[in-house]
Amino acid sequence: MRDLFLTIGFPPDVGGIQRLIFEVAKRFKNPIVVTRYFPNADEFDAKLNDFTIYRNSAKHGLLYKTLFVVSPFFAWFFENKKNIDLAFKSNEISRVHCAHIFTALSGLYAKYRYGVPYTLIVHCQEVFPFYYPGYNPLAWFLRNLVLKKADHIFTITNKMADYLGQTVERSKITVIPLAADPELFKPMPKDKALLKKYNLVGKKVVLTTSRFEPYKGIDKTLEAIAKIGDRIPDLKYLIVGDGPDKARLHKMVSDLNLSSKVIFTGGVPDSDLPKLYNLCDVYILANRDLPLDGQLGGYGLVLFEANACEKPVVVGKAQYFDDEVIVGKGGLIVDPLNTQEIADALIKILNDKEFAKMLGRIGRKQVLEKMNYNEMAKVIQTRIRQNKIGNASDQEL
Repeated sequence: MRDLFLTIGFPPDVGGIQRLIFEVAKRFKNPIVVTRYFPNADEFDAKLNDFTIYRNSAKHGLLYKTLFVVSPFFAWFFENKKNIDLAFKSNEISRVHCAHIFTALSGLYAKYRYGVPYTLIVHCQEVFPFYYPGYNPLAWFLRNLVLKKADHIFTITNKMADYLGQTVERSKITVIPLAADPELFKPMPKDKALLKKYNLVGKKVVLTTSRFEPYKGIDKTLEAIAKIGDRIPDLKYLIVGDGPDKARLHKMVSDLNLSSKVIFTGGVPDSDLPKLYNLCDVYILANRDLPLDGQLGGYGLVLFEANACEKPVVVGKAQYFDDEVIVGKGGLIVDPLNTQEIADALIKILNDKEFAKMLGRIGRKQVLEKMNYNEMAKVIQTRIRQNKIGNASDQEL
């Protein structure tokens, strides 16, 4: 019996959810994945001998675009129904894992069509009312339906679990640790080629790796860098990523006269991330809540990837953020709207090498002991066994 994973994103597509689902799935025996096609997917899939992967078209068709207006649940279901049916026809499947709530209607379909249970991973903002505008009550109804019908729900913070507990029984919700791979993300010498490429030799480096969205807080970090000014004259801010906020951020750099301090690298492959983390002295993700824009700040796997490389982190405090995962365990939490507080946190870490090293060591220790994918998969598999969700006897780490 095998496990089927339904996901809106999967490598070689890049992103935190993509990495999370891949790392969890590969810790199950002979996993099956239904997802989208992404550039270079054929080459990536050919290297995964234990996986069976069904991919739909690289581009969303007219049906998907039309149904998405009605409900993203319907859009994903009808775009992937053929591959889901093919997966069940060709394999003995014990249970379905929905990696995003938009895939959960497909999990519900599998539950009633094929008689297998489904679990659901909830990340953050996709379950809040602002994600389902008032003109689309159908999507909100489906959101509640798939949560209630799920055989178990996994989420990433205790505060998120308490929120979900308003819709489903709290006993049906398990918190899983966010994670990094400490064998991939680890301390290593600074890459000389990258130091030269970005002109970072002898510099103190602040790093952000993120999709460019307002709630990620790159704008406030830029304002904090401007406040630091000449107090740290050799400071460089390396920003890795791309996204819809790109033009505004580039304009801010110009308006704040930060062109000599800020470097935009553009998007990079996941394989380059360990080298980039090891270039920095401190990693920052000053994310914040913007519910009116349909965005909430969260953790981001990047925090633990930086910690795994023994780098201290600075993170913005968001409403559904569990402080105890960071406080005293690898970094500092700041008010994401207080640019002076952000600047002071960066200055404290950059000017106190011993403090920075202590935070980095504690952060990596936490990743080694708890915040890693083996532990995440173990929590999921243990709950599957305890709740007898499908045929759980064939699970292995």
